[in-house]
Amino acid sequence: MTMLLNEPREQAGSPVFIGPSPRTVSGAAEPVRGRAGRRCEELSGAMSPGLKKFLIFGVVALVLFLLISKPTESADAVQTALSWLGDGAQALVTFVERLFS
Repeated sequence: MTMLLNEPREQAGSPVFIGPSPRTVSGAAEPVRGRAGRRCEELSGAMSPGLKKFLIFGVVALVLFLLISKPTESADAVQTALSWLGDGAQALVTFVERLFS
């Protein structure tokens, strides 16, 4: 017996359609949900806890290695970064002062 894609068939006394539902055809489909009811696009950017721990451990190990092996250069790098942050904060304060004066 050959059935068309959207032809109804009887199953346990109720008609069942094979194929896409009318909601998916009209474009009003509900978002596909993954584990724990979260949307799939939220899951695609998620990082596994094991990978996150590994990356944090790697960054901490690299920072400690640089601090121990090259303390002078590390101090210079920290001073440079802090001066950039200070310059940025001062520029922001100047902008706000000029904006409201």
